[in-house]
Amino acid sequence: MNEIFHLRAFIYRGESYLATSLTLIVFTQDSGLKELEETLRKDFSWDRDQIKHTIEKIKARTILIQPKNKVSVIKENDDDNRILECAIEGTVQYLISGDRKHLLPLKEYQGTKIISPSDFLKLLFL
Repeated sequence: MNEIFHLRAFIYRGESYLATSLTLIVFTQDSGLKELEETLRKDFSWDRDQIKHTIEKIKARTILIQPKNKVSVIKENDDDNRILECAIEGTVQYLISGDRKHLLPLKEYQGTKIISPSDFLKLLFL
C-alpha cells in the first residue's frame, strides 16, 4: 500500500516534514492542484509566480492520477470526495488531512486510515 498526503494540511501549518526512513508516495489529481492554487491565492495571498513555482514542484514529486470511480460520501463538500477517490485509486494506507470537519471524522474509508499530520508524525517517529 501507499501513503497519500492531503497537501493542504502541510501548507496550512507552514511546516515541512522529511522522513528519511520511509518512502512516501503522494497522489493527487488535477482538480486537487486547482483547489490548492485557489487556496494559496485566496487564503495565503501568494502571487502568481509563487503559486506556479510551488505547483511545478508538486507535479514533479507526485503521481497524477485520474480516479476511475466516483464516490459521494461527503455531501457537504464534494471536493473532499475527490480526495477519497485518489486514496481509493492509489490503494493508500494513510490519507493525511487537517480537515476536522469532513475527512478526519470518517477515521477510515475502504481500508484507508484517515489521520491528522501530527498523528502521522507520531507513527513515523515512535
